[in-house]
Amino acid sequence: MHTTIGRCWRSLAVLIPAALCGCGPGNTLEGKIDGQALSVRDAVFFDQSSGTPWDKLLVAMSDRPNLCEDLNAGAIHPETIYFYIVLSQQGTPLGPWPGDYVVAYSGGTADKLAYVLFDAFGSTCSLENQGPASSGTVSLDEYKKESSGVMRGTFDLLFHDTDAVKGSFDVNRCATPAGTLPSFTCR
Repeated sequence: MHTTIGRCWRSLAVLIPAALCGCGPGNTLEGKIDGQALSVRDAVFFDQSSGTPWDKLLVAMSDRPNLCEDLNAGAIHPETIYFYIVLSQQGTPLGPWPGDYVVAYSGGTADKLAYVLFDAFGSTCSLENQGPASSGTVSLDEYKKESSGVMRGTFDLLFHDTDAVKGSFDVNRCATPAGTLPSFTCR
């Protein structure tokens, strides 16, 4: 079961960044995952309407500046780390609202679910380290949906049941491109 989930989320590691842009202050990640730390230099959020009762809000952080511009251009850079938070609230189209979201690594039954993923790309843009959070909570304190919207919150997570990570996000909405996502090139 974990293998299937892992494959699904690995594909998101490449697709999610393509739709990101913008930056916000106050983005932190404390702790290490598999011995790797992330010094956040850029972070954004966007929403994704799937036409199902499980629409999502996504937060992305990276150790690289100009996240939006690079990813909308289809650029994946070597030696880059991404940290994703995906929030979903059942039955509320594009309406994950403030509150606590439980990490759902292998599924879950809560109305408010979070999936959190850490990706580290190597010197040839190959995915060298990846890990979904195994447990924890993401607290969404504020969400403003409008085009100049913001998301603010905190997280307290475990990866691989041993690596504790805490942090915060204060991110601006990013405009997502219409249509298909670009092809990715290692630059």
